[in-house]
Amino acid sequence: TSPAMFVTGDSSGELQFWNNQFQPFVAVPIPGESVSSIAIFGAYVAVAYGSGTIRLFLAQTGELRVEIAAHSKWINAMAYCPLTNIIATVGDDNLVNIFRMPSEADARVHHIGHKIVKNRLLTGVSFAEDGQTMFVAAFDVDKLLSFPVPQ
Repeated sequence: TSPAMFVTGDSSGELQFWNNQFQPFVAVPIPGESVSSIAIFGAYVAVAYGSGTIRLFLAQTGELRVEIAAHSKWINAMAYCPLTNIIATVGDDNLVNIFRMPSEADARVHHIGHKIVKNRLLTGVSFAEDGQTMFVAAFDVDKLLSFPVPQ
């Protein structure tokens, strides 16, 4: 299991890993990158950046394990669904991207789908409780967009 209870990031790109006693135990500098979103799951910490990149770090050590070129522009939001082990991201490039994360059975990341939402600035993403539907928020839109999660 992971000692990382919290991970914080800032506009300088530095990540700080915190344990369950609220003490910092690892600092990871990523110069030139602005952190936009962080998710902790299992042995990993997923960090989304302004460059459109997602990086997976080991929660125990802060070691970089995987780098994903997820978007061509800024990632505005990221959500993790523990039921399906899936991360969804939305970005300034009008894309919703969906990735299956590493597990004990399969250490690879799999891109399992995407959705183009034309003429919208996508600002948020979340999963339904059952993990089968994604909800996407967009700037100046008064309702959530919903999409089935690819299997």
